[in-house]
Amino acid sequence: MLKFCPRCGSSVKETMRFCKNCGAALDDDDTREMLPKKPGLHPPDRSGQKRNYLLIAAIVGILLIASVGYLLLQNTLSIQSDPVGAGVYLNSEFRGVTPCVIRNLLPGEYHMEFRHDGYPSWQKNITVTPGETGTINADLSDNLIPAVKLHAFRVRPYKTARVQRVVYTN
Repeated sequence: MLKFCPRCGSSVKETMRFCKNCGAALDDDDTREMLPKKPGLHPPDRSGQKRNYLLIAAIVGILLIASVGYLLLQNTLSIQSDPVGAGVYLNSEFRGVTPCVIRNLLPGEYHMEFRHDGYPSWQKNITVTPGETGTINADLSDNLIPAVKLHAFRVRPYKTARVQRVVYTN
């Protein structure tokens, strides 16, 4: 019959009084018949692993909430103008030529200006609120001052009756 040391688990002979590996005293009551413990057959301690999973899940959750919050604060603005090809300036910074889309716009107050050759500049103050996706349509011809031609006739009274045509433009 095979017996094992209760302290270290090594096999011992029935006649031995002390374990040759650890030196523990072997009494008949303490020495038992049991199978030796083999490494790798014991269930692993998973308490630390569960804690790691919980920590990773908490970090992922925080990052997910932060990224969704950041995306909600960012806005998109679709910009069009008549005529197309106007330069778009946001707080005096060039942002593109119409039609264009400005992405990742943080909430706040902005001064918007459109510039196009042959047209006066179109300006507007806008307020961007969180989570907003907006569209701005600028009609630059609204501010256009039409060219006026004035035709007048002048008669020279002291000379021969000759009519002279004069054109005035602004």
